[in-house]
Amino acid sequence: MTNSSATRFPASPPDEELRSHYDAMRSALISVNISRGVFRSQSEKRGVVIAELQRELQELEADLGNEARAKARLHAMNSRLVQVIRELEATGDAIAEACN
Repeated sequence: MTNSSATRFPASPPDEELRSHYDAMRSALISVNISRGVFRSQSEKRGVVIAELQRELQELEADLGNEARAKARLHAMNSRLVQVIRELEATGDAIAEACN
């Protein structure tokens, strides 16, 4: 498979075409270098965004873990409170029956 550079820029051009091939190759090289710089810049920006998203995801994961633990603690406290209220009601009912 021949790439476009091999056909566009022959290895041994005729002497009268050297200058035009040189100018075309130089122009192509400048264009490729500019494109490479733009690509590298975009790639670095994507890398920064990905790193930021990963950090935010880790923070969110930690927050959700904290929230889950807090909900579990709250549920346990709520269960204990319900038990205490039931015991108070039973005690109150027992006192009311004793007074009758």
